[in-house]
Amino acid sequence: MDQNIINHRRTFYPFECQPTVFPALNFNAKADAEGLHEAMNRFGYNSEKLINIICHRDIEQRLKIVKEYKTLYGVGLEESLKSKLSGNMRKLVLALITPLPHFFAKELHDAMYGLGTTESVLIE
Repeated sequence: MDQNIINHRRTFYPFECQPTVFPALNFNAKADAEGLHEAMNRFGYNSEKLINIICHRDIEQRLKIVKEYKTLYGVGLEESLKSKLSGNMRKLVLALITPLPHFFAKELHDAMYGLGTTESVLIE
């Protein structure tokens, strides 16, 4: 594994953890970005194709896909997904393409925003 990735992970995870999603072999960010665009380019979206791409890539690969998508299509992947998805599918996929520090910050913000707090999120 690339030493930069290892150092990056240690920055956010001071303890040893075992990933549950491993990097895809023969990863190609451009091909994946094109596949996602194709999956969302029709009426509605192709959920099977979208899930196969997003859920079978680790976070570093997903972030490379996000960058490549913007390069290829001039619009962010997040915006494209927001326009096609809804409900829990939308929440899940958007969470999966969000850098971890941003995801954690949003979760904490949402847990503390408004009256009361969501203690379970703060404890986790």
